[in-house]
Amino acid sequence: MSYSTILIFHIVTATIGLVAGAIALFSKKGTTLHKNSGKFFTAGMVMIGTAGATLAYMVSRPETLITGIMMIYLVGTATAAIKRKENETGLFEISALTLAISTAIAASYFGYAASNGEIQLTGRTPAGFYYFQATLLAFFSTLDIRVIIRGGVSGAQRIARHVWRMCLALLIAVTAIFLGNTHIFSDVIRNSNILFAPSLIVIVLMIYWMIRVTFTDLYRSAPTNETIGETNAETNNTLTIEAT
Repeated sequence: MSYSTILIFHIVTATIGLVAGAIALFSKKGTTLHKNSGKFFTAGMVMIGTAGATLAYMVSRPETLITGIMMIYLVGTATAAIKRKENETGLFEISALTLAISTAIAASYFGYAASNGEIQLTGRTPAGFYYFQATLLAFFSTLDIRVIIRGGVSGAQRIARHVWRMCLALLIAVTAIFLGNTHIFSDVIRNSNILFAPSLIVIVLMIYWMIRVTFTDLYRSAPTNETIGETNAETNNTLTIEAT
């Protein structure tokens, strides 16, 4: 596949992913609209990350390659958090942890190489950015280890894990497009600072949803089919006793 074909694919999937991500971010969590837009967003982010990583490899941009892998990792683990049953983990979580640790090691290597001028691949990117990527991935890995040791997450923590990882993947995509490619915009737009707006909106909404999920009872313990059945049975028994 040629460079131009991958680039077009990257642009198309980025558009789909951003639109779907915006809908999922603004819509109420748990609704059909949120679920469907979330599916398109997840697919879009995986394709964006894959295409971006491929382009980065072709043009020797390891920082973009690492970013693409990070996006795939984030949406993958965010989806797993909501798809898994409460307090459940498996091979996927271990595989994701391995990917995060391996990518963190790679980012650290490129940071070291950039700071010592050992390779030409990192000439345009400061070493600090690679170390920042490595730090983020190490932080994610620590949280994953905790989840695996605990045997999964439940309640509000499960929803929170899904929310912040999805939002962070969207933030990375939005920032890369609007702040990482300022040359595609006119001088008027670049000089107005409006390109910072999309990233700020995602950050604000991510904080809003994290507060709502974590500090309210809205998503703490949604009733399951089993508990609903038990509640109905208890209600029927109570009505029978009262009737007699």
